[in-house]
Amino acid sequence: MGLGRSSYDRDLLPDGLTAQPRENTLHFMHSLARFLCWSLPFVASPLQAGDYRFDGSMSEEVLRSYLSRSMTTMYLLTGHGDFDDNLRMLTNCGVKFAGRAVYQWGREEGGAPALPKKLELAKANVAKIHAADPELILQACIFEIVSRDVNDLKVPAWAFESLGLPVEQRNFRYDEMIYPSGRFSNQWGQGSSVPDVSRPETKLWFYFWRVRTSTPAARRFTTGRSN
Repeated sequence: MGLGRSSYDRDLLPDGLTAQPRENTLHFMHSLARFLCWSLPFVASPLQAGDYRFDGSMSEEVLRSYLSRSMTTMYLLTGHGDFDDNLRMLTNCGVKFAGRAVYQWGREEGGAPALPKKLELAKANVAKIHAADPELILQACIFEIVSRDVNDLKVPAWAFESLGLPVEQRNFRYDEMIYPSGRFSNQWGQGSSVPDVSRPETKLWFYFWRVRTSTPAARRFTTGRSN
């Protein structure tokens, strides 16, 4: 496409300003873009070779190495888009921290009852990612939302046992996760509220989600603004 001045350009240019400065600017931008595309592999090489080793606590050097190679990748592990193409992008870009790779906001895509199946898919995808790059950290998230769909999901015995609670044969209880005062009830729509993290049932739900996502998503978990 040529860089000639169109009637649309004439409408945008202030009075007295010719098209030549605009053409010079675009020429410079195109030249800069070509230079960056040529130079990025050389710039990226030292970062790619950064230190990503840690056992337990992470040094500031390692933290900065990961942060310099971070990317938000919502729903990466749970079936959104072309996973193989997304994996190609991650490895080609040298991503080392994939944020929000497991993401759940309320009752989308089947809500809480669909979680076990989604997490099985996540587990399989994590194996593929770590086969390509074992240093890549994947982040799972739980946020300041809980919906009535949790009423359809069974509480596993290990969740009760881990929190020192008597084992019961029952499902999660939405009404025991929300604020008793009604604060933030239906904040996100009818039947979707901000959970009260001080309540035992909310702690049970968060612990369940934390454990189930830590196995596939491995090394990073965030509770958003819930904490």
